Formats: sequence, structure tokens, C-alpha cells
Amino acid sequence: GEYQGKAGKPECNACGQGHYQNETGQTACKECDIGTVQFEAGKASCNKCGPGTYNNKTEADGRLYCDDCSAGSFSNEEINMQCIACGVGTANNFPKQSECSSCEPGSYADVSGLLVCLPAK
Repeated sequence: GEYQGKAGKPECNACGQGHYQNETGQTACKECDIGTVQFEAGKASCNKCGPGTYNNKTEADGRLYCDDCSAGSFSNEEINMQCIACGVGTANNFPKQSECSSCEPGSYADVSGLLVCLPAK
């Protein structure tokens, strides 16, 4: 979680938020990859945005927190860079979900991203 960018300096500097360093003797920190985050300074790794969350920020300064998937979408991978809209025939009415629920008999979802299934006509 530390680096030293100047030769001859006895102490190291902590890596900033959105960065990490997992090797000794380095002159710079590494940026957290898209889909991972680090809110704390001085860490040796980044945290994964797991199911129900994501982070797709391109700048390391934006990789501090995982964002929740909104209702009508989900993410289900170990590391998520985006959420996926619930597909036709499925819906979910809650944020931070890892899947969408199939519509019950007598209801339908004819477009993607629905919060609730619609009653059959």
C-alpha cells in the first residue's frame, strides 16, 4: 500500500484512494481496475464490486465506491463494470440485485428493464 517516488528518501508514502500497491520497492501506485474500488489510502489491494453492484469510472479518483444496480437491473459476476437490464419475461423492483425474477403465471414483461411484471390482459 506504499511507494517512494524519490531516491534516497527513508520513508514511504501511502497510496491514495482508488490506488493500491502490492509489491515492495515501487516508485508509484497502481490504479484500481474498472470494477474494483478502494476508499482507504495505503492498501495493498482493491475491493471487488460484487453481485448487485458495479463501478465503471474511467478515472482512479472515481473508483472509491461500488454503485448499486438500480431496480430493473442486476449484476451477477465476481467483478462488475456495469449492470444489465432485466430481460423480457423478468423484472425486479429492488436495487442491488444479483438476478431478476421470472414473471409469475398470469403476468408478463414484454420489454427489458421492468420493475414489476404486468398483469396479463
